[in-house]
Amino acid sequence: MAEARREARRPEIDWLKGFAILCVFLIHAQPLHGRAIQTYLIDRAVPIFVVLFGMTSERWWRSRASMHIQEALILWYRTRVRRLMIPAWATVIMWWCLQLALPKGSSSFSPTRIAMTALGYWPWIGTGWFVTLVILLVIVFPFAHLALQTIGEAATLLIAIGALLASWAYMFHAIEIMRALLFDTAPHTNPFFYFWIFVPAWLMAVTVGAVLTRRRVIVRPHHVALCVGLAGLIHATAAHLALSPASQRAPFALADPLIAIAMLGIIPVVGGWAPAASFFAWCGEWSWGIYLGQLLVHNALVGYGVDPILLSPLERCGYLVCLFVGAVGLAIVGQTIRAATLAD
Repeated sequence: MAEARREARRPEIDWLKGFAILCVFLIHAQPLHGRAIQTYLIDRAVPIFVVLFGMTSERWWRSRASMHIQEALILWYRTRVRRLMIPAWATVIMWWCLQLALPKGSSSFSPTRIAMTALGYWPWIGTGWFVTLVILLVIVFPFAHLALQTIGEAATLLIAIGALLASWAYMFHAIEIMRALLFDTAPHTNPFFYFWIFVPAWLMAVTVGAVLTRRRVIVRPHHVALCVGLAGLIHATAAHLALSPASQRAPFALADPLIAIAMLGIIPVVGGWAPAASFFAWCGEWSWGIYLGQLLVHNALVGYGVDPILLSPLERCGYLVCLFVGAVGLAIVGQTIRAATLAD
């Protein structure tokens, strides 16, 4: 059964997940800060993940089309809790221990904060916003799948594009809405946390991924060229319009799924070299654990006063190595514990 599931995986999805998680290391270590490749590709790691989330989630639902909707919903949430939340809870426990050990750590954790953290709401954990976003996307995806089934792909995609544009046009309104819904619990030093987890702003990327799966799209070279050309046109148009700093991000968000599609067509080049293919596939398959591992390492280094922006280029490369080694090491430990637990 496990072998059949492995054969059913699309290797380019795992390879691209592996590439995206490596981009996360580059984002946090900043060795390419200010370079065009950082702005136009590396910083697109999260949108790439969200498109791939839409692809794999839609594939999961389509493979269970014969199940009753209530049965499928229960299975969906139960398996997501096991795959996502158990590693997240282990990470939270280690993060709390880390906070007690750090020079600037805090030993005061209210019952409310502990409960919210256990549910996956992580505004007080550095880079934990992505964990919160993934959990919210897991909660809402069945509704996106239902929309695709009932009103069709074109209508769902148009609604998602409208939601994205409205989210960026009224970004500060969205922040205030989320602040009210979440009882103003995020640190005031980072009000944009509320927008980073604002699901309507991510619906287009999720929907694009789901449509790719429904259409069984295999990205060919001409698709890559078209997506790169359209993304370039969107960026050039935005630059010509001289948009405000807040509005400039909207065209990037509109082009992000195009970049993800293009990378789906480019990433198979790693399949030509077996070691690279195995490495990217492993990083992709265990990207959740690796992300949680780098979160801990990054928080520990920042907690001890290390700021990558203030480091020299060589020191940033050292920071990158620390993130990678620590994250992969923690992911391997988690993988080993999981295998031993399942074996028992």
